Amino acid sequence: MTGANGSGGGAAEVGAGGGGEGGQLDSSKHRDRVVGFVQLVHRPDQDQPWNGYWLFSLAVRVPYRRLGIGEMLTLRVIERARSLDADSLSLLVFDDNDEAIALYRKLGFQQVAVDEPSAQAGAETTPGAKRRI
Repeated sequence: MTGANGSGGGAAEVGAGGGGEGGQLDSSKHRDRVVGFVQLVHRPDQDQPWNGYWLFSLAVRVPYRRLGIGEMLTLRVIERARSLDADSLSLLVFDDNDEAIALYRKLGFQQVAVDEPSAQAGAETTPGAKRRI
């Protein structure tokens, strides 16, 4: 498994790619198969109230969970946001996703109140988290 800095045993790798307008995608691969990904999205000020930098769509395939891939990808997003002079990074998480909530808390995110999410996001996403970077 390679870490965000490329160190480790070499069984998995992390790479950055394009994420379309306003976003950058990071992925983790094992034997040329994507096993995890995350996106950093920047919403300009005019997109109130969801403005700023957002950690979006962190996902790791089930057989590869609990190996540190989600943490590694999240740390990559934090570092990328920091390199873009972001002062904070926000995210939304389903309130029953205990493993993700534990990871985000471990990495310094704190729960914050958020406005009503869009109908597309669903009511379960109300808990939000923010981290100063």
